[in-house]
Amino acid sequence: MTSKWFLKSTGTAAALSSLVLFLYANLRQPTLTEQMLPVHLKIFELDRTPQAHEQQAVLAVLKQQLGVTAVSFSQEGKTFSVTYCPDKITAEKLRAAASLNEAFKVSEKTFPPSPACPVPPLDEVKHKVLGVLRIF
Repeated sequence: MTSKWFLKSTGTAAALSSLVLFLYANLRQPTLTEQMLPVHLKIFELDRTPQAHEQQAVLAVLKQQLGVTAVSFSQEGKTFSVTYCPDKITAEKLRAAASLNEAFKVSEKTFPPSPACPVPPLDEVKHKVLGVLRIF
């Protein structure tokens, strides 16, 4: 008798907990960070220092690309940085657009790996669980 009662109450508690978690995941407002698309950063290097009108042309072409969120240029390093949504445009398309029809040789600038900022484990689990349960 007690084992049946224990199983019934445990099952009821698990079902209620699941229902509450499901409702919370679907009725709460997502934060601004959760609503944003992931953005990647690429740094490209030109084979030569562009003249002022060429620099403006590269910036204009990149800003017009669908998925590009920001572009900046460093005159000293002959480099430009592009933040973009990888779902909308690829790094290869960005490189091709920045070459201005092959007027420049454009290569991706790479850096040695650096330590990443760790996400607290419980926050990561919370966001994954809520993301899986979210249907609205």
